[in-house]
Amino acid sequence: MNNYDFLVVSFGKTQIFSLLRCCILGPPMIWFFDKDGEKLRYEITHDRVGGRYRVVITRPDGTESIEEVDEPTELIERSVQLMNSLRGDGWKVA
Repeated sequence: MNNYDFLVVSFGKTQIFSLLRCCILGPPMIWFFDKDGEKLRYEITHDRVGGRYRVVITRPDGTESIEEVDEPTELIERSVQLMNSLRGDGWKVA
């Protein structure tokens, strides 16, 4: 099993294709997660001028965590880690 087989199994084909679309076309991608009635926002943007990708997680209390990466492969790998961590903490894609 290679890394991309793992990505598809643990993350889901729809989410992988959405991430790839973001990497190629550049529009923001937003997912909402739900846990016990609370909402979490997960957003990926691409700065076409600077070439960097940004992952912004906005928690129910309004706090944000922001990560930036340079390469699409880094974005996919990090997003899979983050989203699987959210799932492990009980968050579900809304």
